[in-house]
Amino acid sequence: MDPLTAVVALSAMAGFGSAWQMRRRALRAEARLARMSDELRAERYAAAHDPLTGLPNRRTFHSLGNAMLANATGGQRLAAVVLDLDDFKLVNDRYGHAAGDEVLVTVARRFAAYANGDLVARMGGDEFAGLIHGGSCDEGWLRQAARRLANTVAAPMRVAGRPVRITASVGLAPVSRGTHLMEALQQADAEMYRAKARRQRDERYADTDRYLDTEWYADGERHADDEPYRDADGNRRPAHEGHRTFPRDPETRSRPTNQRRTPETSSVPGRHLVDTSPTPSTDLGGS
Repeated sequence: MDPLTAVVALSAMAGFGSAWQMRRRALRAEARLARMSDELRAERYAAAHDPLTGLPNRRTFHSLGNAMLANATGGQRLAAVVLDLDDFKLVNDRYGHAAGDEVLVTVARRFAAYANGDLVARMGGDEFAGLIHGGSCDEGWLRQAARRLANTVAAPMRVAGRPVRITASVGLAPVSRGTHLMEALQQADAEMYRAKARRQRDERYADTDRYLDTEWYADGERHADDEPYRDADGNRRPAHEGHRTFPRDPETRSRPTNQRRTPETSSVPGRHLVDTSPTPSTDLGGS
């Protein structure tokens, strides 16, 4: 081979090898940059979202909520929502913390589906919040919306392989133009606590021997609640007839069986957590 040709060939091969090495280094650098970018996005997502439910966390909720209020037009009606699970601790005590996590994830999914794309966040523990577009946002609409959301959350769910129903207290407050998000949340929070107080009050006066320890007055009588009921003969009685009092024997502290009210359904109003499986279950609720 001509020496000049050999030199040219060797130079070409060296150039090819150098280019190949440079290309490898460039590809490694691109992969490293992509990995760093993914890690940065993951870190930002983790900093902005609840790791269990995937919902925005408290800080992100306030950031996005304030942006929603700033960009809201005059015709948009918004409502702040605060949702708090009733006696959530009982889930952890009865089924374990893994089951409690299942409940939180299910509630988060149901709340997000109810909000239909609007802002929903987990504020911490068993408390959630939202900023949703409403209808008229008057008192009647707010009350109906709170009831619909509470019913959505209270639908039976499977926890630790068993069907369980857990309830939530919900409060809504209208967000008018110029209202600060924190102020609206405080109003919704107050409504939520009022709803929780009403639930606890209803429990105290709910006459359910199967689920609840009955509360009797010192004179040996107890006032019935405002719910419709069935008497000992199975006849349905309206709520206003329940304002009677049932005498209790002052010595035995027992009530005549013909005056014992029976619940209409096995799902008794006012219970926070009810095991709905076919086998005999123990009530987990408590006021």
